[in-house]
Amino acid sequence: MPLHPEYLKVLETKIADMSNISSRNYFAGSSVAAAFLSAFRGIVPLVHLDVASTAVSREKTGTGVMVQTLYNVCKNQH
Repeated sequence: MPLHPEYLKVLETKIADMSNISSRNYFAGSSVAAAFLSAFRGIVPLVHLDVASTAVSREKTGTGVMVQTLYNVCKNQH
């Protein structure tokens, strides 16, 4: 995903090192999220699973749909 400098600029804040959401009315949410995650490159191994849309349920519980996915990813890595 392209990481343009303006995506990092919208994460600037006077209160902390950086914000995890845009401080302005800014679109390109996926790119802004990628910019946030890029700040941690090389510090720790990480994977980002965008599970918000699959976690929606009419019940008052989560779907847990990504638990199996995460399990399979980890299992296949070792």
